[in-house]
Amino acid sequence: RKPTQVQSVCTYIARLLQRSRLRLLQVILLASLIYVRVCWRAVMHGAEQDHVNTHRPVHTSTQTDIARTSGDRIYAEFVVRTEFRHPILFMALIGHDQGYNSNFSSGSERNNTTKDELGPPLAKFVFLGNGSENGGRNTDGMIPSLLSPLIQIHASVSGDEAWSLLYAVDVKIPPWAANLTFVLSWRLEYSSYIDSIADYPTITRSFQGAPTGMFVLPNFEKRVIIYPNDKVVVHGPWLRRKSTSSEWVYYQNQNSDNELSKSCKRAWNETRPYSVLIVGDSQPNYMCEHLATYGSTPTKCVSLKGNFTNVSRTQLGDFSTRYSNVLNQAQEDVVIFNTQGLWETAYGQLSVYPSRLDTVLDSIPSRKDRSTHFFLTTTAVHPNNYKRGIFTDDTKWAMTQPRVQAINSASKERINAFSNRDIFTLDIEALSLLREDDPLVEGDMRHYGSHTNEMLLSYILCEVDRHLIS
Repeated sequence: RKPTQVQSVCTYIARLLQRSRLRLLQVILLASLIYVRVCWRAVMHGAEQDHVNTHRPVHTSTQTDIARTSGDRIYAEFVVRTEFRHPILFMALIGHDQGYNSNFSSGSERNNTTKDELGPPLAKFVFLGNGSENGGRNTDGMIPSLLSPLIQIHASVSGDEAWSLLYAVDVKIPPWAANLTFVLSWRLEYSSYIDSIADYPTITRSFQGAPTGMFVLPNFEKRVIIYPNDKVVVHGPWLRRKSTSSEWVYYQNQNSDNELSKSCKRAWNETRPYSVLIVGDSQPNYMCEHLATYGSTPTKCVSLKGNFTNVSRTQLGDFSTRYSNVLNQAQEDVVIFNTQGLWETAYGQLSVYPSRLDTVLDSIPSRKDRSTHFFLTTTAVHPNNYKRGIFTDDTKWAMTQPRVQAINSASKERINAFSNRDIFTLDIEALSLLREDDPLVEGDMRHYGSHTNEMLLSYILCEVDRHLIS
């Protein structure tokens, strides 16, 4: 062929090869991008799982020595294996009707029963504990103002840096629960007390779906048990259900045989000879709206929620001015207030909360011819209930029960310091801690359903009645 034709053919072939190389490069580049994306997703998924399982404890639960005698005291030992030295456990004692599904012909049959063979739950007691014995504040993580029946009696660490923690539970039970069979259950709720009271923003310290354990406690009614402690601390409160169809009722102390409703002269929804103002954030407002809607006592509700002072929403504003203004303008006979405790739990600073509360308390008139003021403690929070998974929402990582307890402890200390103001405390934290099974809606970790709100209102108004009209 002529040179021009050969040149044209060569040029054509060269272009084809160039395009092929470009396409090959494109294919290689696209494959590389796909590979990188797949690898990145795998890495991120692993990181997310690591994040979701941040410090997820290695665990085992072993029953080592369990005894119960005379129907008035429970003692149990169990082991938790975890990487944490002083974790906080959520403990529950549930008393079941022992004859509902089983007909025990001997004590040994009862002691070998399983939870599935038991009847419905008729008694309930819950608490948080990390095993400290001194009952005070310390750097090892004792929860303030909580004398827990959980004691850590031994700790050892293995080669994989996992702690084997031997715990004992020593609880006095109510007389009305003497014939029930109890199930003891636990779950690891927080990594440590110090971690769990950290201010927002923080890393997650709550463990939704964390390691758990459960076992039925045998009953040795005719056997003398030697307990490691000479005396057991009185604990409460309890919930009781008298039948399978009845609702839970509240007992403030296990030594009492009277439920709350019997110790009060009026039901929560009956008319009182006084008017009520309830001031607070979301949960106090839910209770107030329930009282205003279904009760017959003159009731006014003022909702004061927290607000942020910076664009990144990490600094919570000072609540003192807004609350002081509302309390000073109150015309009702009874003023019940909570200084945005849930917001302070989630986003506040524990170090500045007492001084802001002092400002509010100092603004309350000391004249007794005006309203009677009651401080309402902050209700318990239950991160285990959070529907999205507590790990996926960093705005809730500081909303922990130990922070609720720290805020309530500080509040009671400050109110005691203002004794000349005649401000009374309505402590509803322990009652609300019992009701993790009654959220306002499924997945809610901080608000409660109608039945719990009515239980809380029964206690609140009963206490107000005692102060004003007893």
